Amino acid sequence: MATNDHEDENQQHRAQNANETGASDSATSTPASSGNLLQRRTLLVAGAVAGVAVLTAVTWFAATPSDPPTEYAESDFGPVPDFAAIDHIPARKAAFFGFLEPMIEEQNNWILDNRAFLESLRTELMADAALGTSDRQRAEALATRYGIKLGDGITVAVIDELLHHGDVIPPSLVLAQAAKESGWGMSRFAREGNNYFGEWCYTEGCGIVPGRRGPEQNHEVEAFETVEDGVDSYFRNLNRGGPYQQVRVIRAESREMGRPLSSAHLAGGLQKYSERGQIYVDEVRSLIAYNKLTAFDTELVSVTAATGDSG
Repeated sequence: MATNDHEDENQQHRAQNANETGASDSATSTPASSGNLLQRRTLLVAGAVAGVAVLTAVTWFAATPSDPPTEYAESDFGPVPDFAAIDHIPARKAAFFGFLEPMIEEQNNWILDNRAFLESLRTELMADAALGTSDRQRAEALATRYGIKLGDGITVAVIDELLHHGDVIPPSLVLAQAAKESGWGMSRFAREGNNYFGEWCYTEGCGIVPGRRGPEQNHEVEAFETVEDGVDSYFRNLNRGGPYQQVRVIRAESREMGRPLSSAHLAGGLQKYSERGQIYVDEVRSLIAYNKLTAFDTELVSVTAATGDSG
Protein backbone atom coordinates (compact mmCIF):
# COMPACT_ATOMS: atom_id res chain seq x y z
CA MET A 1 0.00 0.00 0.00
CA ALA A 2 1.28 3.43 -0.90
CA THR A 3 2.23 5.76 1.91
CA ASN A 4 0.16 8.89 2.37
CA ASP A 5 1.34 11.72 4.60
CA HIS A 6 -2.02 12.80 5.95
CA GLU A 7 -0.60 15.95 7.52
CA ASP A 8 0.32 17.44 4.13
CA GLU A 9 -2.63 19.67 3.28
CA ASN A 10 -1.81 19.68 -0.43
CA GLN A 11 -2.33 15.96 -0.41
CA GLN A 12 -5.97 16.27 0.46
CA HIS A 13 -6.92 17.77 -2.90
CA ARG A 14 -8.48 15.66 -5.63
CA ALA A 15 -6.56 14.62 -8.74
CA GLN A 16 -9.17 13.63 -11.28
CA ASN A 17 -8.36 14.45 -14.92
CA ALA A 18 -11.26 14.56 -17.35
CA ASN A 19 -9.57 12.32 -19.91
CA GLU A 20 -8.90 9.66 -17.27
CA THR A 21 -12.28 9.54 -15.56
CA GLY A 22 -13.95 7.13 -17.95
CA ALA A 23 -17.50 8.27 -17.29
CA SER A 24 -19.61 11.26 -16.48
CA ASP A 25 -20.34 11.95 -12.83
CA SER A 26 -23.35 14.08 -13.69
CA ALA A 27 -26.09 14.14 -11.09
CA THR A 28 -28.66 14.21 -13.86
CA SER A 29 -28.16 10.56 -14.81
CA THR A 30 -30.88 8.08 -13.98
CA PRO A 31 -31.03 7.55 -10.20
CA ALA A 32 -30.64 4.10 -8.72
CA SER A 33 -32.58 2.56 -5.90
CA SER A 34 -30.74 2.53 -2.57
CA GLY A 35 -31.52 -1.16 -2.03
CA ASN A 36 -31.45 -3.23 1.13
CA LEU A 37 -28.46 -4.45 3.15
CA LEU A 38 -28.76 -8.10 4.17
CA GLN A 39 -26.33 -10.07 6.28
CA ARG A 40 -24.93 -12.51 3.76
CA ARG A 41 -21.85 -12.59 1.53
CA THR A 42 -23.47 -12.39 -1.89
CA LEU A 43 -24.13 -9.23 -3.87
CA LEU A 44 -27.23 -9.53 -6.03
CA VAL A 45 -28.34 -6.97 -8.55
CA ALA A 46 -31.88 -7.39 -9.81
CA GLY A 47 -33.31 -5.35 -12.65
CA ALA A 48 -36.79 -3.89 -12.59
CA VAL A 49 -38.82 -1.84 -15.03
CA ALA A 50 -38.77 1.39 -13.04
CA GLY A 51 -35.41 0.98 -11.37
CA VAL A 52 -33.01 -1.44 -9.84
CA ALA A 53 -33.01 -2.82 -6.33
CA VAL A 54 -29.79 -4.00 -4.84
CA LEU A 55 -29.74 -6.80 -2.34
CA THR A 56 -26.33 -6.51 -0.80
CA ALA A 57 -25.24 -9.41 1.30
CA VAL A 58 -22.56 -9.03 3.90
CA THR A 59 -21.27 -11.03 6.80
CA TRP A 60 -20.12 -8.69 9.54
CA PHE A 61 -16.58 -9.19 10.77
CA ALA A 62 -15.26 -8.22 14.19
CA ALA A 63 -12.42 -5.72 13.78
CA THR A 64 -9.70 -5.24 16.34
CA PRO A 65 -10.96 -2.08 18.07
CA SER A 66 -7.65 -0.24 17.81
CA ASP A 67 -7.12 -1.04 14.14
CA PRO A 68 -9.21 0.22 11.20
CA PRO A 69 -11.16 -2.57 9.46
CA THR A 70 -9.07 -2.93 6.31
CA GLU A 71 -7.53 -6.39 6.65
CA TYR A 72 -10.07 -8.28 4.61
CA ALA A 73 -9.54 -10.87 1.92
CA GLU A 74 -10.98 -9.84 -1.42
CA SER A 75 -13.68 -12.51 -1.12
CA ASP A 76 -15.14 -10.83 1.97
CA PHE A 77 -16.72 -8.14 -0.19
CA GLY A 78 -16.45 -9.91 -3.51
CA PRO A 79 -14.47 -8.91 -6.60
CA VAL A 80 -14.63 -5.36 -7.91
CA PRO A 81 -17.47 -5.23 -10.46
CA ASP A 82 -16.65 -4.26 -14.04
CA PHE A 83 -18.76 -1.13 -13.92
CA ALA A 84 -17.96 -0.15 -17.52
CA ALA A 85 -19.46 -3.42 -18.72
CA ILE A 86 -22.84 -2.57 -17.17
CA ASP A 87 -24.60 -0.59 -19.90
CA HIS A 88 -27.83 0.00 -18.01
CA ILE A 89 -27.13 3.12 -15.94
CA PRO A 90 -29.49 2.30 -13.04
CA ALA A 91 -27.93 -1.16 -12.79
CA ARG A 92 -24.42 0.32 -12.89
CA LYS A 93 -25.27 2.75 -10.11
CA ALA A 94 -26.89 0.01 -8.04
CA ALA A 95 -23.81 -2.17 -8.43
CA PHE A 96 -21.55 0.75 -7.49
CA PHE A 97 -23.49 1.65 -4.35
CA GLY A 98 -23.97 -1.98 -3.37
CA PHE A 99 -20.26 -2.69 -3.69
CA LEU A 100 -19.09 0.22 -1.54
CA GLU A 101 -21.85 0.32 1.06
CA PRO A 102 -20.63 -2.64 3.18
CA MET A 103 -17.15 -1.09 3.46
CA ILE A 104 -18.62 2.24 4.54
CA GLU A 105 -20.89 0.53 7.07
CA GLU A 106 -17.93 -1.35 8.51
CA GLN A 107 -15.89 1.84 8.88
CA ASN A 108 -18.73 3.61 10.66
CA ASN A 109 -19.36 0.62 12.93
CA TRP A 110 -15.68 0.57 13.88
CA ILE A 111 -15.82 4.29 14.65
CA LEU A 112 -18.96 3.90 16.77
CA ASP A 113 -17.31 1.09 18.73
CA ASN A 114 -14.33 3.33 19.43
CA ARG A 115 -16.58 6.21 20.46
CA ALA A 116 -18.30 3.99 23.03
CA PHE A 117 -14.86 2.97 24.31
CA LEU A 118 -13.69 6.59 24.53
CA GLU A 119 -16.85 7.66 26.36
CA SER A 120 -16.25 4.94 28.95
CA LEU A 121 -12.63 6.08 29.32
CA ARG A 122 -13.78 9.65 29.82
CA THR A 123 -16.07 8.54 32.63
CA GLU A 124 -13.17 6.72 34.29
CA LEU A 125 -10.86 9.70 33.99
CA MET A 126 -13.49 12.05 35.43
CA ALA A 127 -13.66 9.70 38.42
CA ASP A 128 -9.85 9.86 38.77
CA ALA A 129 -9.55 6.15 37.95
CA ALA A 130 -6.26 4.83 36.59
CA LEU A 131 -6.40 3.51 33.02
CA GLY A 132 -5.36 -0.04 32.28
CA THR A 133 -2.45 -0.71 29.94
CA SER A 134 -4.60 -2.09 27.12
CA ASP A 135 -7.06 0.81 27.33
CA ARG A 136 -4.26 3.34 27.30
CA GLN A 137 -2.58 1.69 24.32
CA ARG A 138 -5.86 1.60 22.40
CA ALA A 139 -6.43 5.31 23.03
CA GLU A 140 -2.84 6.07 22.02
CA ALA A 141 -3.33 4.18 18.75
CA LEU A 142 -6.39 6.29 17.99
CA ALA A 143 -4.44 9.45 18.79
CA THR A 144 -1.78 8.39 16.31
CA ARG A 145 -4.40 7.74 13.65
CA TYR A 146 -5.88 11.21 14.02
CA GLY A 147 -2.60 13.05 14.52
CA ILE A 148 -3.31 14.11 18.11
CA LYS A 149 -0.26 14.86 20.22
CA LEU A 150 -0.06 13.39 23.72
CA GLY A 151 1.82 15.87 25.85
CA ASP A 152 0.50 14.66 29.20
CA GLY A 153 -0.72 11.22 28.18
CA ILE A 154 -4.39 10.27 27.91
CA THR A 155 -6.39 13.04 29.57
CA VAL A 156 -10.01 14.16 29.43
CA ALA A 157 -8.95 16.86 26.95
CA VAL A 158 -7.36 14.23 24.72
CA ILE A 159 -10.48 12.06 24.90
CA ASP A 160 -12.60 15.05 23.90
CA GLU A 161 -10.36 15.70 20.93
CA LEU A 162 -10.48 12.04 19.91
CA LEU A 163 -14.28 12.15 20.02
CA HIS A 164 -14.22 15.27 17.88
CA HIS A 165 -12.03 13.69 15.21
CA GLY A 166 -13.18 10.08 15.40
CA ASP A 167 -16.77 10.29 14.30
CA VAL A 168 -18.99 8.76 11.63
CA ILE A 169 -19.43 10.03 8.08
CA PRO A 170 -22.90 9.59 6.51
CA PRO A 171 -22.78 6.89 3.80
CA SER A 172 -24.61 9.22 1.41
CA LEU A 173 -21.70 11.68 1.49
CA VAL A 174 -19.10 8.95 1.02
CA LEU A 175 -21.01 7.42 -1.90
CA ALA A 176 -21.52 10.78 -3.60
CA GLN A 177 -17.84 11.68 -3.40
CA ALA A 178 -16.79 8.21 -4.53
CA ALA A 179 -19.10 8.42 -7.55
CA LYS A 180 -17.86 11.86 -8.47
CA GLU A 181 -14.15 11.25 -7.92
CA SER A 182 -14.03 7.84 -9.61
CA GLY A 183 -16.43 8.36 -12.50
CA TRP A 184 -18.72 5.70 -10.99
CA GLY A 185 -15.78 3.36 -10.54
CA MET A 186 -14.61 3.62 -14.15
CA SER A 187 -11.73 6.07 -13.87
CA ARG A 188 -8.17 4.89 -14.49
CA PHE A 189 -7.30 5.66 -10.88
CA ALA A 190 -10.17 3.52 -9.57
CA ARG A 191 -9.45 0.62 -11.92
CA GLU A 192 -5.66 0.58 -11.60
CA GLY A 193 -5.13 2.02 -8.12
CA ASN A 194 -8.31 1.26 -6.14
CA ASN A 195 -8.53 5.02 -5.55
CA TYR A 196 -12.17 6.10 -5.52
CA PHE A 197 -11.62 9.46 -3.82
CA GLY A 198 -8.94 11.25 -5.87
CA GLU A 199 -6.33 11.27 -3.09
CA TRP A 200 -2.81 12.44 -3.95
CA CYS A 201 0.58 11.32 -2.66
CA TYR A 202 4.01 12.87 -3.11
CA THR A 203 6.54 10.03 -2.94
CA GLU A 204 7.76 8.89 -6.34
CA GLY A 205 6.13 5.58 -7.21
CA CYS A 206 3.42 5.91 -4.56
CA GLY A 207 0.65 5.92 -7.13
CA ILE A 208 -0.33 6.75 -10.70
CA VAL A 209 1.03 9.77 -12.54
CA PRO A 210 -1.89 11.84 -13.88
CA GLY A 211 -1.83 12.33 -17.64
CA ARG A 212 -2.24 16.10 -17.29
CA ARG A 213 0.22 16.70 -14.46
CA GLY A 214 2.08 19.96 -14.99
CA PRO A 215 5.86 20.02 -15.48
CA GLU A 216 6.38 21.71 -12.10
CA GLN A 217 4.14 19.27 -10.24
CA ASN A 218 5.29 16.09 -8.53
CA HIS A 219 2.12 14.56 -7.15
CA GLU A 220 0.72 11.16 -8.05
CA VAL A 221 -2.77 9.77 -7.52
CA GLU A 222 -2.27 7.35 -4.68
CA ALA A 223 -2.58 3.62 -5.39
CA PHE A 224 -4.05 1.29 -2.77
CA GLU A 225 -3.76 -2.48 -2.50
CA THR A 226 -7.52 -2.83 -2.06
CA VAL A 227 -10.62 -0.68 -2.37
CA GLU A 228 -11.08 -1.15 1.38
CA ASP A 229 -7.71 0.50 1.97
CA GLY A 230 -8.81 3.46 -0.14
CA VAL A 231 -12.07 3.80 1.80
CA ASP A 232 -10.16 3.67 5.08
CA SER A 233 -7.78 6.40 3.86
CA TYR A 234 -10.72 8.60 2.90
CA PHE A 235 -12.27 8.26 6.37
CA ARG A 236 -8.96 9.07 8.01
CA ASN A 237 -8.42 12.10 5.79
CA LEU A 238 -11.80 13.65 6.54
CA ASN A 239 -11.43 12.93 10.24
CA ARG A 240 -7.83 14.11 10.48
CA GLY A 241 -6.82 16.44 7.66
CA GLY A 242 -6.52 20.17 8.26
CA PRO A 243 -8.40 21.14 5.09
CA TYR A 244 -11.51 19.35 6.40
CA GLN A 245 -11.67 20.95 9.82
CA GLN A 246 -14.96 22.60 8.85
CA VAL A 247 -16.54 19.20 8.17
CA ARG A 248 -15.71 18.19 11.72
CA VAL A 249 -16.95 21.49 13.15
CA ILE A 250 -20.30 21.13 11.37
CA ARG A 251 -20.59 17.55 12.58
CA ALA A 252 -19.75 18.48 16.19
CA GLU A 253 -22.30 21.30 16.15
CA SER A 254 -24.98 18.89 14.90
CA ARG A 255 -24.17 16.49 17.72
CA GLU A 256 -24.22 19.23 20.34
CA MET A 257 -27.69 20.25 19.17
CA GLY A 258 -28.88 16.64 19.03
CA ARG A 259 -29.58 16.77 15.31
CA PRO A 260 -29.11 13.90 12.83
CA LEU A 261 -26.04 14.30 10.66
CA SER A 262 -26.91 15.80 7.28
CA SER A 263 -24.65 14.87 4.38
CA ALA A 264 -25.71 17.99 2.48
CA HIS A 265 -24.79 20.11 5.49
CA LEU A 266 -21.45 18.35 6.00
CA ALA A 267 -20.65 18.77 2.30
CA GLY A 268 -20.41 22.49 2.99
CA GLY A 269 -17.09 21.77 4.71
CA LEU A 270 -15.56 20.29 1.54
CA GLN A 271 -14.57 23.61 0.00
CA LYS A 272 -10.91 22.57 0.01
CA TYR A 273 -11.45 19.05 -1.32
CA SER A 274 -11.29 20.47 -4.82
CA GLU A 275 -9.82 23.63 -6.27
CA ARG A 276 -13.31 24.21 -7.68
CA GLY A 277 -14.53 25.08 -4.19
CA GLN A 278 -18.24 25.83 -3.90
CA ILE A 279 -18.99 24.44 -7.36
CA TYR A 280 -17.63 21.09 -6.20
CA VAL A 281 -19.74 21.28 -3.02
CA ASP A 282 -22.86 22.00 -5.07
CA GLU A 283 -22.17 19.05 -7.37
CA VAL A 284 -21.75 16.67 -4.43
CA ARG A 285 -25.02 17.91 -2.96
CA SER A 286 -26.74 17.41 -6.33
CA LEU A 287 -25.48 13.83 -6.51
CA ILE A 288 -26.84 13.14 -3.04
CA ALA A 289 -30.25 14.63 -3.80
CA TYR A 290 -30.77 13.27 -7.31
CA ASN A 291 -29.72 9.73 -6.45
CA LYS A 292 -31.64 9.78 -3.15
CA LEU A 293 -28.51 8.68 -1.34
CA THR A 294 -29.75 9.65 2.12
CA ALA A 295 -31.69 6.35 2.03
CA PHE A 296 -28.33 4.73 2.78
CA ASP A 297 -28.05 6.69 6.04
CA THR A 298 -30.99 4.97 7.74
CA GLU A 299 -28.82 2.18 9.17
CA LEU A 300 -26.52 4.66 10.89
CA VAL A 301 -27.01 4.88 14.63
CA SER A 302 -28.90 8.02 15.66
CA VAL A 303 -26.83 10.99 16.65
CA THR A 304 -26.39 11.64 20.36
CA ALA A 305 -24.82 14.55 22.13
CA ALA A 306 -21.06 14.29 22.35
CA THR A 307 -18.23 16.26 23.80
CA GLY A 308 -15.35 17.63 21.79
CA ASP A 309 -13.53 20.76 20.83
CA SER A 310 -14.08 22.74 17.66
CA GLY A 311 -10.61 22.46 16.20
